[in-house]
Amino acid sequence: IEDLLIKKGLEKAIDSRYAATVTRAPTVSQGNPFQVEVGLVFGGDLPSDGSVEVLRFANRVPLMYQQGGCLLTKGIESIDWRRYGLEQTGGKGVPKGPAAILVHLASTNVQFTSEAKEAVSENEEVLDELRRALFEVGRGLQGHRKRIGQREKSREKFDLINKILPEIASKSSSMLGRPEPDLSPIITKIMNAVFCEEEVIWDAKEKLARCSIKIYNYTARARAYTIIVKWPERDGVALVENERGGRKETLGLWAWRLDAINPGGMTEISFA
Repeated sequence: IEDLLIKKGLEKAIDSRYAATVTRAPTVSQGNPFQVEVGLVFGGDLPSDGSVEVLRFANRVPLMYQQGGCLLTKGIESIDWRRYGLEQTGGKGVPKGPAAILVHLASTNVQFTSEAKEAVSENEEVLDELRRALFEVGRGLQGHRKRIGQREKSREKFDLINKILPEIASKSSSMLGRPEPDLSPIITKIMNAVFCEEEVIWDAKEKLARCSIKIYNYTARARAYTIIVKWPERDGVALVENERGGRKETLGLWAWRLDAINPGGMTEISFA
């Protein structure tokens, strides 16, 4: 199916925040060449209180029945998904969480459990390759969740500082009868980070998704960035109200090169 098509298919069918794919190199089992592909999506509108959705394919054909008796499902169940941020009783079985896992087995001779071709039969070599692919997408999910956690902590710290410091400065200035100081250098020392704040608002009247990206530089030196945005490029969908211009990187990716943002400074990108 290929990485790009798997990722596009999953993102189109399932509204998620993260998508990763892995295509293993072709190998041979019992004289038959085969290849394993795995895709994983996480977050978005996926329910967090139920089992992960499992999507099984053999030679691009979806397997709709006998999920529990299928080698592809058993491969997923054999992974301890708890280390990657998903819930799983005892480290075995289909995990729970806001995710979906796609598994595809391509081969010149797929071994099924029956003539109905509803489930893949046991095969140690295929299971081995499948586990390697699942470990790889699991590590990607683990890194994604770690970045999200760090970002949430930074956001909480940012919001707290921006709420408390101005109040302290206002009351102190009032008590001392002095003008309020510029808080940017103080926030820079405390935060020592570049903070990115995104917002998407649906304009029902104009039928536009209005997007804004604010970049705050709370570090000790000026910094310049190239911001790349993923958007649903297709017929009938276009970027409008894009004052900064920028350039198209590839299908569905748009980039803006920003001038250096001074310490304590902020710049904004807005488009629809």
